[in-house]
Amino acid sequence: MYSTYQDYHSTPRQKKPVPIPSSERLEHETKVRPLLVVPMSSIEQFETLLASNYDLILVDVWASWCAPCKKGSVDFQQLAEAFEPYIVKKQLCFVKENIDHAEASYHLHEVSGVPTYFIYHFGKRVDMIVGNDFKKMHGILQAYFLENKKNLFVSPPPDSVPSSPSPLPRPSQHYPQIKQTIQYPPRHF
Repeated sequence: MYSTYQDYHSTPRQKKPVPIPSSERLEHETKVRPLLVVPMSSIEQFETLLASNYDLILVDVWASWCAPCKKGSVDFQQLAEAFEPYIVKKQLCFVKENIDHAEASYHLHEVSGVPTYFIYHFGKRVDMIVGNDFKKMHGILQAYFLENKKNLFVSPPPDSVPSSPSPLPRPSQHYPQIKQTIQYPPRHF
């Protein structure tokens, strides 16, 4: 079959595929992973998403020519994978909007720079993040879903807000032993 040692080692080897047992084959073939990040194709599609019953909608506004947007796209996908159970339960939605397609851009006139991320809570915009601040986004999602702080975006009732801010105490009231001893030299003009 092989005439020399060199012939034996120079021939490429093919790996044999490992067969999946028939009992596991059906589960393996029927597992369908949901679309984690939805690309926005029209304004009507986004308005339908806003009218739907999602707890939170995160929108990534990006451009194809933007290098930070390309890096942020990978992080946005990883953030979506981290919160996949909430996407499956239809509590959370991740949306990507390309600002280059101006006719399909819902946020065209609200963006001063890309990437920009918008957070919607039950259809109302509650936050806008300019730049790749995924620690802040992860913190918001973690507080809302994992720490169960559902009132994160609810403003306090008007009667609980003080009408005028209390005056700030002067440092000398808290620390009477500290006196202002700063003396400035005279100015010569």
